[in-house]
Amino acid sequence: MRKVTLVFSFLFILVGILIRVMSNTIEVLMPKIGYAVFQLAHAGSFTPDTYQIDLSANHGWSTFCIFAGIAGVLSQIFESQLRSFIQKNMKKQ
Repeated sequence: MRKVTLVFSFLFILVGILIRVMSNTIEVLMPKIGYAVFQLAHAGSFTPDTYQIDLSANHGWSTFCIFAGIAGVLSQIFESQLRSFIQKNMKKQ
């Protein structure tokens, strides 16, 4: 069961990193794509603020996933250390 928790913790960290990378990529690319569309349409005036996307929720979810994954990994590490500490003390008695 410990291995399953560890695997899911690492997957959670990976998902958080992927969400963050995709969000940052979209935030950078959207104004450039908007400028290209503006050049094709020749309509109005171009402002990069028009093509800005608010992805703060994605950043929040990615941070949550990363921290939850780190908490899962740390809990597994501390659990194994606590287990070995208890076993050593039981043998001494």
